[in-house]
Amino acid sequence: MNIEQRFTRMEKQVRQLRLVVVGLAVALLGAGLLGAAFQEEIADVVKARQITVVDAEGTVRANISADGITYSDEKGTRRALIHADGIDYFDENGAERAALFTAGLFVSDENGQERGFVSAGGIIYFDEKGTKRAGVNAEGIEYFDAAGTRRAQMNSEGIDYFDEKGQERAALYSAGIGYSDGNGQIRAELMAEGIIYWDEKGEESPPVK
Repeated sequence: MNIEQRFTRMEKQVRQLRLVVVGLAVALLGAGLLGAAFQEEIADVVKARQITVVDAEGTVRANISADGITYSDEKGTRRALIHADGIDYFDENGAERAALFTAGLFVSDENGQERGFVSAGGIIYFDEKGTKRAGVNAEGIEYFDAAGTRRAQMNSEGIDYFDEKGQERAALYSAGIGYSDGNGQIRAELMAEGIIYWDEKGEESPPVK
């Protein structure tokens, strides 16, 4: 399963969780209104600073307040939070693993390190140290090494390769293949017409066909 498929699955899970929690909120509100209906005086409005739901064991499973809606598992560990800014998802250890906001979807690992971000602008992947390692957007695909240096990019025009200093060393396009040295000086081109070579001074040699 690739990165985009994982993000898609995570985003689907967050949307499903949002529907469950919103449904719970509606059910709790309905229960409050129903309880008020059985009182001697029927209230037009039910007011509460907080609504807490516990299971048969007395464990708090859900909480509704002005700050948002919180859902907890059977151990009492917070697993989801819906608030004005978006939705947060937590794993069984209470570590935040995903956050869905208007800006996009963030995904983190078990150590709380952000590992991915999905937005309208594309997808960004980070390694366990938080270094950007890959990016996918409308312009193409980029790959970065462990130091955060761009090493390759692919777009509609072709493929570029960069060395550890970020200097472009090779390019593959519809016209052919180009090679440059560490100083950025083009040294060779392979095209349908043949091969052209330049020395370190930029002097061009006759094409080899």
